[in-house]
Parts: sequence; C-alpha cells; structure tokens
Amino acid sequence: MNKTAMRMLGTLVAGIAVCTFLAFFAQQRWLMVLCLSVYYGFCTYMMTGSKWPYFWTVSAFVCMIIMVDAGPVDSLHDFQTLVARVEENAMGILVYSLFDCVQDIKGYARENAKSPVEKKVPRGFTLDPDRFKAALTVMAAQWVA
Repeated sequence: MNKTAMRMLGTLVAGIAVCTFLAFFAQQRWLMVLCLSVYYGFCTYMMTGSKWPYFWTVSAFVCMIIMVDAGPVDSLHDFQTLVARVEENAMGILVYSLFDCVQDIKGYARENAKSPVEKKVPRGFTLDPDRFKAALTVMAAQWVA
C-alpha cells in the first residue's frame, strides 16, 4: 500500500511541476528544459537519500513523460495528457490494491511477507557530494540527449 501511495503522490507532484513549467515557460523552450533538468536533478538527488525513493523516481519520470508529450500543440492538450496520466495511475493503483487484498485474504501475502530490514536515514537536508555528483550526471545526460 505504501508503494501505491508513493506512486500516486509522485504522479500528482509531477503534474503540479509540469503545470508550473508550462505556465511560466510555455514560449521559452530553453528555460523550460533548464527547469526540467534542474527538477530531474533534484529528484535524482532526493531519491538516493530519502525514505521515499520510489516517490522521487515516479515524480521524475512522470514529469519527463508528460513534458515530452507536451510541447507546441496547445495547453489544453498538455492538461488532457496530465489528467490522462493521473487517471491511468489511479486506475492501476485501484486494480493492484484490489488484487493485493484478494491475495491477502487467501493468505498469499502473509506467507511470503518478510519483515523489511530497516536502515537509518539521516534526518534533515544536508548536501552529500556523491549524491550531488549523481544528480549533475543525470542533468548533463539529459542535456546531451
């Protein structure tokens, strides 16, 4: 259930980011690409040291998917793409959750579930050089592509 919630929240945050980028930089493609690469780099940085790496992963790739489909068409098309992506994720989450509940009732999930190994995640926001280098590498790869 945690992963499904993180997927939905990541999609919603990505949708808000896309709406913001399109609202501010609809006619300035290079500024939009710059903001998108900074957002992508930020998500990469956060996914390597966060308690919720799946949230940041989903937020990054959904933002990229919607932005690639957006473009010079019109803002209605971009909004419809965003809404369709959110609906697709919500439907997938619903179907997966129902299926998981049915499997849980049968005892499948209880038999195969293992207690997760907990690791300590540092609190607060500190700049880790290795994570920052990975984020810059992702941003540079996006610009080269």
